Amino acid sequence: MAKMHLSKYKRNLLALIQVADPSIQDIVVHELENSRNGRPELAFFVVKTRRNEAGESELHCENFRFQDTESAGTVKLLALAGPIIEALEKGGLLMVDEMDTQFHTLMTRYVLELFSGDVNDKGAQMIYSTHDITNLSSNLFRRDQVWFVEKDTYSASHLTSLVEYRFDDEERKNGRKKLS
Repeated sequence: MAKMHLSKYKRNLLALIQVADPSIQDIVVHELENSRNGRPELAFFVVKTRRNEAGESELHCENFRFQDTESAGTVKLLALAGPIIEALEKGGLLMVDEMDTQFHTLMTRYVLELFSGDVNDKGAQMIYSTHDITNLSSNLFRRDQVWFVEKDTYSASHLTSLVEYRFDDEERKNGRKKLS
């Protein structure tokens, strides 16, 4: 919220949020009274396009707070948007636990592509954990960038790099991967 007055930040935030919901045209911040303690607090509201009775698109400001009306994935993307934008702008490191939780696979892919694409001109890095292997492709990752974590009977975690797995040409072609 602190950066919402910066036009470049807001433009980047909207571009990121529109991946989750293309009807969102703007995000505005309003001060509300907290119903529990009576103190003022800031909250996000969305301006969306919607069809009127004549079938024309018009802008409509939702009268509900962002987190009360949007999907869990869109709310999570808004929560991560600041750290994502800041990491990309400054070339920083972003760590996200269970990135795939509440995210559609394509939304996760979009965020991954931001870090592996041309927009990442400052060399930002993201370390994330996931249970979804859908996006583990050679188009997004080198073999040395993928690590697997396995817990033993004592709940100790052990890391293994994908580099440690060897594949012959037939396995690569058929997509069956076995340990050597």
